[in-house]
Formats: sequence, C-alpha cells, structure tokens
Amino acid sequence: MICRPHRYMARRSVRGQAFLFALALVTVFTLLVAGAQMIVVQQLKLAQGNRDYERALHMAEAGANAYLNQLSRGFVTLPGGALPNWNPLPTGGIHRFPLDIAQMRERIRDGTCTVTRYPAGSQQGYFVGHTDLTETRATVISYGWSNGHIRRVTVRAEARGIFDWAGGYAINPWSGTDQYGWQFRGRAAVIGLFGGEGAIIGGHRVTCYGGPVLWAGPGAAHNAFPDVLPDRSGRIASSPHLRYAVSLGVPTVDQVASAWARIAYGVTTTQGADFYRTRNHNATGIRYLVRNSVTGAVRELPGLYQVMTPGDYVLDEELRPNDTLLDALGKTGQETFYGLRFYPGDYFFERIVMQPTDRISLRTYHDAERATRPGAPHLPLLEDPANPNPGQANNPCVRFWIGQHTAGAEQASVLNASITLEYPQDPGRFRVYAAGARGLRILGSRQNPPPVLRGCFLCYNRGAGGGYGRVQLRDPVHIQGSVIGWQIDVDAGCTIEHQPPQWRSGEDRIGYMAVEWKELP
Repeated sequence: MICRPHRYMARRSVRGQAFLFALALVTVFTLLVAGAQMIVVQQLKLAQGNRDYERALHMAEAGANAYLNQLSRGFVTLPGGALPNWNPLPTGGIHRFPLDIAQMRERIRDGTCTVTRYPAGSQQGYFVGHTDLTETRATVISYGWSNGHIRRVTVRAEARGIFDWAGGYAINPWSGTDQYGWQFRGRAAVIGLFGGEGAIIGGHRVTCYGGPVLWAGPGAAHNAFPDVLPDRSGRIASSPHLRYAVSLGVPTVDQVASAWARIAYGVTTTQGADFYRTRNHNATGIRYLVRNSVTGAVRELPGLYQVMTPGDYVLDEELRPNDTLLDALGKTGQETFYGLRFYPGDYFFERIVMQPTDRISLRTYHDAERATRPGAPHLPLLEDPANPNPGQANNPCVRFWIGQHTAGAEQASVLNASITLEYPQDPGRFRVYAAGARGLRILGSRQNPPPVLRGCFLCYNRGAGGGYGRVQLRDPVHIQGSVIGWQIDVDAGCTIEHQPPQWRSGEDRIGYMAVEWKELP
C-alpha cells in the first residue's frame, strides 16, 4: 500500500516529464518551422531571381521587336552608326555600342544608359541599338533588364517590301456604291496571299490557291472569306484565313517614289512620283528593235537617238514608229519594226497607251549578267550592248513612274501582256507605280490559257479627298508578280499569281523581318 505523499510525488513526476516532452516537441516544431521559413525565403529569393532572369530575356526580346517596329516606321535614322539612335548615349560619351553586360549594368546604375521601362515606373525594361543598318538589312542588339538581372540578344533582320507578301491586295476600306476594294466580274483565281481592307463584290467568284486570305481593318469586318485550296504544289497556308483589326499601312506611290529617290539618287524630296519628271532615263534608255523577216533574228538599232522627244511624257505613238524614221537609223529592207526595248532605270510617263499589237521588251538584268545571256528565247538578240543609262550598269530593274496628267481630263494608262521581261524568272525586276486617280488597265487576250504578264504593280495614292487608284484586269490576263491598288477590278478568267521579288535593293520597304535570333553572353 502506497501512502498518499508517494502517490502525489509520482503524479508530479509524470506531469514534469510530460511538460519536458511537450517543451521538446515545441522546440522541435519551432526549429522545423523556422527552417521551413528559411527554405521558403530562400526558395522565394531563388524563384524571384529566376523570374527576373527570365523577365530580362523577355524584355530583351520585347525591345528588339519594338526596335524593328520603329525601324519599319522610319523612327530610327539611316544610315546606321556606332551608337544606337533610339536610346542615344549622352553627348561626349566615351564608350561605344554594343556594351558587355557588366558595362551595361554599370551604365544603368549610374544613369548613363536610360532604360525604356516597361511598364512605366517598373524595375524592368530594355535598351536597344543597332550595329548594322542599311536599306536591306539590320543587326539589332537588345538588352533586357529586370531588378538587376541583364540579358542581351542579337537579331538579324532583312527588309521586306510591299510586293514580298501579297499576290493581290486592295486598300479601299469603305463599302457602298463604287466604294469597294475588290470586284470580280466572273470566275477568277489568286495564287498566294490575297486580301484587302474593304468591301469585296462577287467574292464567291474568286478562288484562292495556297493562301492565306487576309482581311485587315474595320472596313473588312463584314466580308466572307473566299475558299482556299491547295496550290499546284499541294501547299496550303497553315492559317488559311487571317483577320487583323487595323489597316496594314501600305505606302502610297508618292511615298515609295520619295523613298527611292533617297536610295537611288541621294536626294530628299517630297515630290513623290513627279520627282522623276526631271530625273528619268527616257532620253537615254529606250531603243528600237527590228526583226529580220527571213531569219527571225531581232536586233537593236544602234546609235544615240531619242525615242521620247523632250517634254513628251505620253508613251503612245512611239510604240508605232514609221519606216522613214527607222530607215534613217539603219533598218534594212528585210527588217520590220518589232517593238521598244527599255534598259534598267527609272522612266516617267504621264500616261501609257498600248494597243494590242504593241510590244515592249525589258532588259531586266544588269551588265555583268550579259555574259550568261539570261534572256528568254523569245528575243534572240544578235547583240547586247551595255546599259546606256548613266550609273545604271549594276541595276537590273526597270521602273515605270506614272504621274499626274498635266492637261485635260486624266485617263487610265493601258498596258498589255506583250510587255516581256528578258529575265522572266524575277517579275520583281519590272515595277509599275501609277500615281494618278484613273490608274491602270491591264489587257490580255481571249486566248486560252490567257497570256502572262510578269511584274509588280502599285496603284495607290492619297490626296485631299482620301485614297485613289484603280487597277483593271481585262480580256483575261495572268499576272505573275503582285498587284496592289486602292480598287481592283478583275474580269472572268484572270489569274494573279504571287511571285515575290528576288532582287532586293531596299525599295518599297514596309518593314524588317527577323531572320536570325540568338542570345549573347
């Protein structure tokens, strides 16, 4: 029998052990919680560091994209230099672009390099510049910054022109009577990208092969998408139908003309197409071709003669010269007039009027290519002189600039499918820019299949009353190249087949497209 004091002491001993055990558990749990908190804090710091590291790369990519967009809009000045033009360093800065990451971190810290913060006021952003910038290419270096983490990428981009991306594109955004973008008068076809920014009349009559079909801007919202079928090679766009909420901002003829004046002639002008009224090769680059009725050989009449008389900017009767004129230039009795030959260069006309029997041959290759004679068999020339146009020996492109008619009511220029390229593999070497309100009529014939006309055509300008310019494809014709206009009318049996230009010299540029991307250490 245990006495009461002993039982009391036993109970106290048990309670003390329980307290110590509980205290030990609390201590252990406290240590565990503290350790877990330290791990969580470390993990959060690590996660935040990883997040900022990734954000720095995203900022660098965003900066490069923004820079290419600014290049497309002409914000960054050409030509390129050692320092970036968008975020210029302070005047008298001693370091050159690009900087390594350590230098950039120091410059951001001391404020020498002003980071474009995105969003505004945040601790992240980008700093961008270029190391190479020409009319045809750009090399961009972009630094991304996020809470002290910096990463940099380099992007190589190539210029893209308005004819690179579209087979047919109509810009007029309105709907209603005579306010359409496209009008199809019968069954027709477009091979490659096709679209517009406004109403399409007779859209059920057109079939797009390969695609995609693109409608841009609010004016095109109500249009149904025409069918897209595989092209002759079985290709079809991965996204056959595209819809953009905003206009694509296609440049006008006058904008393209002024830009080309700066590239080709080093002249800054706001004259647009009319610049070429006084800066053209009309007097030097057009020649008569005659054909031997016995052998079929074609030759160019030699000599320094002028097909277009001074002050005459309408190309019409020159396409049908009389024998007296040609005999004086050396035509023989066995020869008959074949057509006009144009050498690479810029030509200005107020209007062109071709009849169905008229021929024009374009020598669409530069002088260094004469040795390989890349001309098509349709023109077996006996000889091939050097380009008589001053400074154009390295130019393979023929450009027709059609400006405003100076007298009387303006009329459309008329071209036909008897315009042939002596280097037919690249339709981009023949470009027609029609700046007048009446635009172009392009004629084919009733033969099946229709005749092929190779070239790139832009018929779009703007004035006080808005946009204008109309292309009419008639009788049917097969265009290989690109057709862009304010309005485009297409007859039954016509085909537009997109073939982007191969020769690039920076003309008609609408932007730069990234072709290579990599991160720099």
